[in-house]
Amino acid sequence: MIFFIRNWTRVLAYLFLLFFLSICSPLFPQEAGPGDFAGTASSETMEEAWEEDLLLMEGEGLTITASPETSQQMETISREEIQRRAPRDIGELLQEALALGITRYGGYGNTADINIRGFDSERVAFLIDGIPVNSVLAGDFELSQIDPASVESVEVIYGGSDTKYNVSGAFGGVVNIITIKKQPPGLKLGASVSNLSALPGTYRERNGSTGNPHWEDLFDAQNVSLSAAWGAEKYSLSGGLFANRAMNHFLYRNEDFNQTWRKDHNEVWDTGLRLSLIRDLPGGYNKFIAGGDLYYGDKNIPRSGTSSLYGKQKDFVTRQNLMLDMPRAFHDSLAMEASLTHSWQRLDFTSPADLHSLHDEQRITAINRWAWFGAENLTLRAGGDYRYIHMDSTDIGIRFRHDGGLYLTAEYQAHKKFLVIPSIKGVFSGPGAEIPGAAIPKLGLLWKAADFLTIKNNYFRNFKYPDFEDLYWSGEGGVGNPDLKPEDGWGADLGIYLQFREFLTLETSVFGQWIEDSIHWFAAANNVWTPQNVGEAAFFGGDAKLRINFPLSG
Repeated sequence: MIFFIRNWTRVLAYLFLLFFLSICSPLFPQEAGPGDFAGTASSETMEEAWEEDLLLMEGEGLTITASPETSQQMETISREEIQRRAPRDIGELLQEALALGITRYGGYGNTADINIRGFDSERVAFLIDGIPVNSVLAGDFELSQIDPASVESVEVIYGGSDTKYNVSGAFGGVVNIITIKKQPPGLKLGASVSNLSALPGTYRERNGSTGNPHWEDLFDAQNVSLSAAWGAEKYSLSGGLFANRAMNHFLYRNEDFNQTWRKDHNEVWDTGLRLSLIRDLPGGYNKFIAGGDLYYGDKNIPRSGTSSLYGKQKDFVTRQNLMLDMPRAFHDSLAMEASLTHSWQRLDFTSPADLHSLHDEQRITAINRWAWFGAENLTLRAGGDYRYIHMDSTDIGIRFRHDGGLYLTAEYQAHKKFLVIPSIKGVFSGPGAEIPGAAIPKLGLLWKAADFLTIKNNYFRNFKYPDFEDLYWSGEGGVGNPDLKPEDGWGADLGIYLQFREFLTLETSVFGQWIEDSIHWFAAANNVWTPQNVGEAAFFGGDAKLRINFPLSG
């Protein structure tokens, strides 16, 4: 049923009422196990596969591993790996640890576009602790908003076959950034300070003269990160603070002029804060979680590498969430999770032509997920999500949307070595959507062909509603198209996972997707850009990853 909400008081009242009437549905537990939402069928065979994978993840030396217990191609970057690499932001971590393609439009603090299986950030679902955070305005997510020092782990699910989080619009895959974890007993303090140097040298000014080396570039960028945590028997508290100063004054080769230039007008100052509380509920299994974060960035955005003109952008983002995590809900065979989240994001931009634009995005998200482990060879998962968005923008006006969906997934172990995962989700969006609702089916297959060989196969539909910018933009240089259709398509992938004891793993996959009504911007005859559904497109590819672990001790 499609309905329209125009009153903020009613919005909040309805959401809180739905949240507490359903009482009790928690967001994904962060410590996966056979009885939680990261597991599969609750049989002895699949539990053993899960236990093997957990040992790999916690084993000495091997901190990035695939997950053979699911039909999806999935990898996890552990806390130890993040600390070892000490990345400047999440984009750099994904690029170095998993070899994902990252395109940066400037230095630190500027947009970093991720590429998974040929799809950009607008078609990759970003989550923080299982909660979707992609911008409704443009569809992407700015990775510099999250301090890597506050991240416990990062999950990456490849392709559109995701049945773990059931997020709509994830053509390329899902990136889940996990920041919440219960702290061990006692007080723990942490701090780090770093400096990044840009190599000074002579370069060519825009007027053609030669510029002398800037030795202050040896102190080009600094990062300060502080953390504190307190763990007790029934609860734990944790918090983190970070700040960055990035001048981004590095030398680079300008191929158009065949000269060495020095980057300028790309300076960034930003800071962020994150807090969380985890409280055990009676019984010791279930938890109440409250958390929040804040980010502020002040950035210069250059028009181009050859222009002395630049814009000014100020970002402010804050999120608050309440979660209930119940791995055992009323019965040993039931698990459930619930979350209620509010976020406010402000983007304040002044263009090089002194044109000012302001975008305020308010969002309320409610998520409810259940799992039933009542049969030896069958696990049922069901749940839903609801999101209300209110946008007040100088370039798109005042807009609102409500969307979400309901899903049902079965994990059936037809044989001790064969797992079948059919899933379907019904999604909706309104008001004014060209297609108000759709059914999104998926099918996953897993065959444990031998102790060292696992074969994974997925078939899925993908579906994504247009972003507000695509529909309603009326600012500088372009105009939106309110008649856009959702992007729609089908895909499949086949993966082979080989593991020889704990020393060597090989994972290879081939994949393909076909998309209809793909949305792209084009310049019209009057040189005004506008988005259009451009028909059909096909994506094909493959990858292979070999990892060798050299044990340091017998």
